[in-house]
Amino acid sequence: MRCLTVHRPWAGCFFRSRFAKDVENRGRITHVRGPLLIHAGLAYDDRAQVFIYRITRDNPPENAGGFILGKVELWDCVPPTNVESFDPPLPCSPWHEHGAWGWRVRNPVRFQEPIPYKGSQGFYDVPTYVYVWGNNEKRLGLKGRECVVLKRMKKNSVAVIFLDDGHMEITSRNALRRSRT
Repeated sequence: MRCLTVHRPWAGCFFRSRFAKDVENRGRITHVRGPLLIHAGLAYDDRAQVFIYRITRDNPPENAGGFILGKVELWDCVPPTNVESFDPPLPCSPWHEHGAWGWRVRNPVRFQEPIPYKGSQGFYDVPTYVYVWGNNEKRLGLKGRECVVLKRMKKNSVAVIFLDDGHMEITSRNALRRSRT
């Protein structure tokens, strides 16, 4: 599954309960659409605190760098707004900055446990797996769901996070097959 590294504290703003960030500001257009993992980078953007407070009237969310925090759906890309016309920034979102391409996102799902992962610039792929066992009632409910390995454990077991709802589960490695998406 595709992943995007976002500077802190911007990454945590996608998963706020109120005034969630629905636009990622970038210097270029993207034609990518669909589910996207959000990785909190190690770098911290100092100018973010004032901008976030202006929109939410709250402090930026605290989140450590080097973790995948959750999943969003990238569904649109809007062109940069004109720098001379300051008001309003964008009719659809106060998060859109002037002069930047607005990558519109929706349907945020914050994971129960952040996934430690080394980030990268631009889009990059994170290996995903599909749960394939279905021989009892609990496993039948998990069958066919896509997940990411959070941690490898002893005796052939792994901790996984399911991408549809952020639910964490410990299971056997044999219950997983590499996803083709």
